[in-house]
Amino acid sequence: MITELGSLGKLDNQLITPTSYPGLMEDIWNDVVNIRLTGFTSERGGKELPGKELPLKAKMYAYYMSDEEVEKDGVGDGEDGDTHSITTLPHSSLSGLWESLHYSTPLQSRLLSYAEVSLKASTLGVNPNICSFNRVVLLHGPPGTGKTTLARGLAHKMAVRFGSAYSRSQLVEIHSHSLFSKWFSESGKKITQLFDRVEEECEGGEALVAVLIDEVESLAGTRTCGAGEPSDGLRAVNAILTGLDRLRRYPNCMVVTTSNMMGEGGIDDAFLSRCDLKVFVGGMGEEARYGVLREGILEMMRVGVVGDADVPEYQEAKGKGTNLEALAGETEGAEGRELRKVAMLGMVEAGAGETGTGLEAFVEFMRLGWRRRTEG
Repeated sequence: MITELGSLGKLDNQLITPTSYPGLMEDIWNDVVNIRLTGFTSERGGKELPGKELPLKAKMYAYYMSDEEVEKDGVGDGEDGDTHSITTLPHSSLSGLWESLHYSTPLQSRLLSYAEVSLKASTLGVNPNICSFNRVVLLHGPPGTGKTTLARGLAHKMAVRFGSAYSRSQLVEIHSHSLFSKWFSESGKKITQLFDRVEEECEGGEALVAVLIDEVESLAGTRTCGAGEPSDGLRAVNAILTGLDRLRRYPNCMVVTTSNMMGEGGIDDAFLSRCDLKVFVGGMGEEARYGVLREGILEMMRVGVVGDADVPEYQEAKGKGTNLEALAGETEGAEGRELRKVAMLGMVEAGAGETGTGLEAFVEFMRLGWRRRTEG
């Protein structure tokens, strides 16, 4: 078969398919597919490639999507609330999350490549004393740039891509602020107990375990802040470092952390030295903003608010003076969290009861909604 694609993302979406029928695609696992790449831009060099047919082995990923309720739990006596949650992966609540993210640099392909290498290094027999991998990543950057969403999406994608090698896949989210504020006098002890819980999931190597520590500076703040710093804060950092060292011996576990304070000296140097990757998640360029806005319009088409129409991708629309391109320019400085509101703002301006609104008219409503929001 020949499939015409305009981007690697489209190829990815077509080849990764949730299914309730495990045998549905077994006849095409090894089919050679001719793929016509049109206006394709290389992620590595940004060079546009001419449209052509390439024989590729299509690797299909068929998987069950979990709808299980997220397990929330505490450690110790549990009187102070939830300290962590456990999600079975792949999970329906995370479906499409990875594809909804748009960045000006190839963050996602780099993270997936890192995940694959880090999980497979042990199966290749790589000596960890010579080539060291801690399987710890730090995503850092300004608030609102999608670091937490990126981390969750990566965990979901890992379960899809690599989960067939394991009996189950889990995402363990550690609630940093809950730990530090509610158990300040004994936070080090609670952190140790949390890592005990993570180790339970990792034991035996049967489960793929992704650990997310959001706003890690809350627990791994620098130990050189001053002589007046409470000693319990030092114990918390030491507990985090010890916990990471313990997890290093489990090749089925990867830790992803996020921080808004990387450049402010707010994270302990010993923690930073344990991170294999320190990835800056920065502001969005015009192409990335256009992608988020376009995705919002496509969702409005799916539910019938906007009538069916062709919404060109950025490279096709660039320089043609479309309303959507203009809106992408007007939203300079906005991050994904804000941009995902714009389609709903357009719906507010159009009227909640309106359906089948024309594309150009709806984009104008989006522009109006954005201007009114920014003007206060």
